[in-house]
Amino acid sequence: MKKTVLEPLISDESVIVQFSGDALIDKTLSVTVPDGYAAFVFADEKVQFRIQPCAEKKLSAYGKELNGKKCFVAFVRTKPVPPLAWGFGNIQVNNERLKEAYRVGANGSYAVELVQPPKLIAQFGREDNITAEKLRARTVSVVKNIGTALLGTYFAGTDISVFEIASCTAELRAKFLAALQGEPIFADLGFAVKNLTVDGIHVNEEDLALIRSRINAPEQSRKQTAEAQEKFAEDILRRLDEKFERLRAQMERGNDSPDWEREMQRMREKLTADLSEQLGGRLQEMQDILADSLDERLQELMPLKELAKNGPGGENITAKNIIAGARDGEEFVPAVAMLYTNIEENLIKKFRLRHEREKFVMDYEEYEELSKTARLADGRYLLRRYDKRTGRYQIIMPRVVEEGENGKPEVVEMLPVVRFLKAGLNTEQALRANGYWTAFNKIRHRSEENSRYLQGRFAGVEEERAYLQAALQFFTEYGLYTKE
Repeated sequence: MKKTVLEPLISDESVIVQFSGDALIDKTLSVTVPDGYAAFVFADEKVQFRIQPCAEKKLSAYGKELNGKKCFVAFVRTKPVPPLAWGFGNIQVNNERLKEAYRVGANGSYAVELVQPPKLIAQFGREDNITAEKLRARTVSVVKNIGTALLGTYFAGTDISVFEIASCTAELRAKFLAALQGEPIFADLGFAVKNLTVDGIHVNEEDLALIRSRINAPEQSRKQTAEAQEKFAEDILRRLDEKFERLRAQMERGNDSPDWEREMQRMREKLTADLSEQLGGRLQEMQDILADSLDERLQELMPLKELAKNGPGGENITAKNIIAGARDGEEFVPAVAMLYTNIEENLIKKFRLRHEREKFVMDYEEYEELSKTARLADGRYLLRRYDKRTGRYQIIMPRVVEEGENGKPEVVEMLPVVRFLKAGLNTEQALRANGYWTAFNKIRHRSEENSRYLQGRFAGVEEERAYLQAALQFFTEYGLYTKE
């Protein structure tokens, strides 16, 4: 009888796991495992045994009960995984103590060791070989999120000047490594983070020049003054947001509060005085921005104000009770606003999704890789659509945030369905969450077009209520909504 020998066919060190085809276990089937590899034999959808380096080891020798079963072999490279590159830039540092503001970036690599191969195989599946590049695509966004948060806060509020940053590389590396070693995504994939290098910390040259100019010149340049004014204006709006959130919290708890419209007016007068002192000729411009922001906030508070005045006790002002007590579509708005705000906050803080300049973003390279693997139970791609003209699946293109020198997308906005995938939902659950998210946006912003959509979507208030109750239960169950 003709014998069949299964063995790895690719020697590239970047291939971490490669798979054989399916085969039946009998006396003719054997496995050759070269040095630097281990073989994991799968049958009945689980690992049956592991084989160390050997030459033509018969699989039937591992137990008669396996004879006649279909199997496949995962050949796992036991040599170190090549270092995986990381890097990011334009992270804003505001050192109030030294009066320095600058943009900083860093780059390096991280080294991982595969300690539980079956976990890795379960996470990626066996549709294709598992490579170092695919591992990087799966993990680099987490590395960047941790690194940007660490780098942005490390130098703020310290006595470390922008000109001394390079001397802090070792300490920054130690903190970065410790944070990565505690990140669960690596353990979930069967890896341990063993090392991290920081090849360099880079400060934007224009920012360095401005800081040198400020130090060497007796007065700030016009450009520096304008930048200082812009920063002050941003602080003003931040203070407005904080005040607004305190008022919102009071209303949600049902606490008695002073006349909140008068409170907001007093704040407007105080901020206008501050603006007048700091911004000079740009006062009217910033007053207009502030007034628009205040008006927007007041509109959001109106439903909560009415609920606090007319509804039950403050402890009952929850999304669940607002949905249950709504008499028409308009009264669902505050509940949906509570859901929307808390879910977004959890995506940023709890699930640590990358969030820059008020947008969820991701590397296009990671998105492209995800589009190849994210499929629904019926086999359809989640992030690709079939093009009848070409007979191929085309990637669903998100909005491009940054392009490389060759015009290829580098950073793109993270689609809502991708946010939910990265928060741990499977493809079916993420698609369901995406549907709820679309409805939330229609309800929160009731334009004529959105109102027509909602009228066509729901037969009446009771159907809309049932839908939102199901959404609340869903997001609560998966830890995305945590407010009540």
